[in-house]
Amino acid sequence: MIYICIPAYNEAGTIGVLLWKIRQVMSEFPRDYELLVLNDASTDQTEDVLAPYLRVLPLTVLRSEARRGY
Repeated sequence: MIYICIPAYNEAGTIGVLLWKIRQVMSEFPRDYELLVLNDASTDQTEDVLAPYLRVLPLTVLRSEARRGY
């Protein structure tokens, strides 16, 4: 199992593209994988952008209520 951890703070404009690119790369490998995204108290629509990906990717979204940084 490969775990890919992604911190996200106000990444609504880029997180979807990143997840889809990771999916493309990982589809070429015969290994299971899990994406872990920490929504680091985003104030934009990052959470809304992530929602549809929960249904189609092996994705877990964690949310921090206070900004922690990288």
